[in-house]
Amino acid sequence: MTSFSPNPPQCQTVCPQGVPGWVLRLLGSASLQDQPGPGLIESSDGAWSLARAVIANADEMDDETLRLETRSTYQSLLEQINSSCAVYPVRGWNAIPSITRAQSPGQDRYMAFNAGRHEAYHDFFQDPGSIEHGVPTASAIGHDGQDLAISLLGHDHAGRAIENPRQIPATRYSSRYGPTPPSFVRATVLPAHDQMMQVLVAGTASVVGEDSCHHDDLDQQLAETYRNLGTVLASACDELPLPKSDKDTAPRLRCYQNARVYIRRAQDFDCVADSVRLAMPELREIEYVH
Repeated sequence: MTSFSPNPPQCQTVCPQGVPGWVLRLLGSASLQDQPGPGLIESSDGAWSLARAVIANADEMDDETLRLETRSTYQSLLEQINSSCAVYPVRGWNAIPSITRAQSPGQDRYMAFNAGRHEAYHDFFQDPGSIEHGVPTASAIGHDGQDLAISLLGHDHAGRAIENPRQIPATRYSSRYGPTPPSFVRATVLPAHDQMMQVLVAGTASVVGEDSCHHDDLDQQLAETYRNLGTVLASACDELPLPKSDKDTAPRLRCYQNARVYIRRAQDFDCVADSVRLAMPELREIEYVH
């Protein structure tokens, strides 16, 4: 691991199927190891709930089976959240095996997953217009395992959906990303806690519009990601002007307290870790996922 100084944040490498450490603290649980597997966990104050599920051997499923299993699993998770005190889904994590593998002409596994997730949300909200503003902030990442792991965090107050003006909302992506667009928002603003604004941010990679940028240029990918992180936070804070330059972005990055960093190529770890440390010096905790 790269060393962090002079005051290093808590830094660790975690598996893609798990939820971040800050979620465990919200739930009042130091670990999920003692929990009886997938199911619902609620915080003692009723403010938070976490529903988890695993679709076993998802890597072996054809597209139609994956769509149906994703739909059924999401329906179950949303029902669990809805049965708790914290009924509003605000953040999701999806770990999808072989996420970009194409199994059908013009469709990869992420598209099949998106179709199932979208159908479940459509049934849950019962109003197509509510999907754009009701779905949670979410991450969907690939991994080398066999199972598809889904975690959904609920809150007792509805969040406010935030989009990034530099990016097309994922729910409006064009058909070249599949017949059904991804169902997530870039950020969710929650009611202030201890007079501090709470913003959950995800899906903020090196994307402008709906296009991934700077292929094979890691430094530029990082710089673009930071611009997006700064812009989406400014969009969440009505009193903050949108940053017009990297100089304007830097103060926004200091507002982030916790981060999970997804790294596709293991050999890029040192470079990415050094960059994050410099760009986001106020982070209390950094988790790295391969």
